[in-house]
Amino acid sequence: MGDLAFLASLGTMPGLMRQLRSLGGCITPIRLDGERTDIHPATGEILGELRSSDLPAGNLLVRCNNRRATRCAACAETYRRDTYQLITAGLRGGKGTPEQVATHPRVFATFTAPSFGPVHNRPGRRHGSMTDRLLTVEQAAQLLGTTARFPRRLIAERRIAFVKVERHVRIPEGALADFVAANTVQPIITRRRHLGVVA
Repeated sequence: MGDLAFLASLGTMPGLMRQLRSLGGCITPIRLDGERTDIHPATGEILGELRSSDLPAGNLLVRCNNRRATRCAACAETYRRDTYQLITAGLRGGKGTPEQVATHPRVFATFTAPSFGPVHNRPGRRHGSMTDRLLTVEQAAQLLGTTARFPRRLIAERRIAFVKVERHVRIPEGALADFVAANTVQPIITRRRHLGVVA
C-alpha cells in the first residue's frame, strides 16, 4: 500500500496504469532498457524520441508471449486463441486464406523436435495405471543418478507425467522409462572405407 501511495504522489500513476494495461494481463513482462529516435528519412528531422528511463515503470514493458499457462496464463491464452484462428482459417478460409481450402483434404499433423522431450504419451501405455509402480521423487532421482532437485524440476515444468495423491507427488515407473527413452541419444555409427590406389 505504501508503494502505491508513493507512486500516486509522483503523479505517474495514470501513465503506469496505461503501461500495465498494454500488457493485457501478462504477469512476467520483459523489461527493455534503452532509447529510440525517429528521424525523417528525407530531411533528417527528429520526429520523436523515447527513452525507457522516462517511462513511468522506468523500463519499456512488453508481453513475455510465453505459451505455457504455468508461466503466464494471459499470454498462453492469447497464443491459444491465435492457434484457434490459424487452424480455423486453414480449414475453412478467411483472414487472407482463400475459401477454396475448405474443399481440400484435411490432415492435422504435429511435429515435435526430439529436444523438447516426451510431449506425447506412447500408444498403449497409461501412466499412473495400477500396474505401474509409483516412485517417490527421491527414488526417481536415484534411478536417474541425479539429486532430487532434477525430478522436481521436471514435474514443475510438466516435462514428465506424475500422479498427485493429495499433497504427495509420485512418478509412474513407465513415465520415467519413457523420459529416459525420449532423451537417449543414439551413437553415430561410421563405416570405415578402405580405398585402394588406382593404377
